[in-house]
Amino acid sequence: MRTGEEDARIHGAVLELHGDREAVIEGCLGVYDYSDTYLKLRLPKGSVILFGKEFELTAFEEERISIKGKISSLEFGM
Repeated sequence: MRTGEEDARIHGAVLELHGDREAVIEGCLGVYDYSDTYLKLRLPKGSVILFGKEFELTAFEEERISIKGKISSLEFGM
């Protein structure tokens, strides 16, 4: 039987969205690439790209990253 946290994991990470202005990702292994319109993050089983603008990394400790800005969409990759 799976736990709630296992069900919440996407590509080996847990993502919390606070509206379209903040994302907190547990399980982030680093930043692959970024520009003024996207941020591509490395996850244990792939990646996630946040699209938007005005991104600000407010915290990056161990495997937890907090990002503020205007998030317009997310995309998952392998």
